[in-house]
Amino acid sequence: MENTGGPASFGEFGKRTLMAGTQTLLRGLSILELIGEGMTSVKTLSETLQVPRSTITRMIHNLVAEGYLYHIPEKGYFLGARLVNLGDKARDQRPLAGIARPFLEALSEQVRDTIHLGAPTDDGTIIYLDKINGSRGFQMRSRVGLTVPIASTGLGKAILMTMDEEEWDHYYDYAMSQKKFQNAGAELKNYPEFFSDLSQSKQRGFTFDDEENEIGIRCVAAPVFASGSSAVAAISISSTLNFMPRERINLLGPVIVRCAQKISRELGWSNEK
Repeated sequence: MENTGGPASFGEFGKRTLMAGTQTLLRGLSILELIGEGMTSVKTLSETLQVPRSTITRMIHNLVAEGYLYHIPEKGYFLGARLVNLGDKARDQRPLAGIARPFLEALSEQVRDTIHLGAPTDDGTIIYLDKINGSRGFQMRSRVGLTVPIASTGLGKAILMTMDEEEWDHYYDYAMSQKKFQNAGAELKNYPEFFSDLSQSKQRGFTFDDEENEIGIRCVAAPVFASGSSAVAAISISSTLNFMPRERINLLGPVIVRCAQKISRELGWSNEK
């Protein structure tokens, strides 16, 4: 008996099914990203994605059923516990964050302050890869995944101090152009002071942020290396002014450097000249 449908027909059907499934997956991921950014209503999601509200409602219902979202009546939709679990696994699977984590936890127990790990991006910013809250009863605005101008944080300055001095003004200018996005009241030093600060940091091996990113917060930071002389990341100890007087910055400098060097050696770095 002649087969008129044939493999080709099934192949076209399979392609259409695959394309439809891919579109559904991408829409679902877009919904999760938008809700993560603060969009909590079906109406807003529908308008942003230009997808019928009935389609959005159906997809959200499935995401809630699977634990990727949860719903609070009269407030909207929020990221669910299953995504939190996936986020933890994603962090653990990142080589840098996973390798650094035990050292950051030990440092946190030692100093009791907030610990950060950050890495430079390609657009003049640094991204927070990990954060361990301190035990002194206050919370900072920083969060994992947040990006800030590299020149406006202790973490970023620890990266900059390992770069050529000719590059410093470029990153400083970018940070100044982004001042409207900084925390209220936080200001960078003028460039001569900024340059002098980084030059001294380069000599001593650590740097600090004196309310340049967040009012009332000081931090001390050191670079993390994998190979070569340019840092791939940085770590910092942050606290409020009363817990971080200037004298303590000098005491914590060698502490943060030792921790950064331990992480660097795990990444394959050697400080032998």
